[in-house]
Amino acid sequence: MSESPKYERAPGLESHEADDGLVIFDPAVDKIHHINSSAGVFFELCDGTRDAERIAEVATGVFGPDELPEGAVAQALEMLVREGIVRQVDGDS
Repeated sequence: MSESPKYERAPGLESHEADDGLVIFDPAVDKIHHINSSAGVFFELCDGTRDAERIAEVATGVFGPDELPEGAVAQALEMLVREGIVRQVDGDS
């Protein structure tokens, strides 16, 4: 039985903290992404070891149970994947 997919940052990215989040440069496509601090937390949690459920658990610990709206993790992960700075990897690895 396959595990849930895990999330990892795309290879080769350069990330730098900014006052209001993260600035991420993707040299593969010569593109700069600017994400807010909340999305930055999700980005950092995408280390290839966590699935969406585990990312939500850790993020709840960071933000607090009343500060993370329903669906926020799924929306953030979807946006990070769509932007090409995070990708899903097989959960069996």
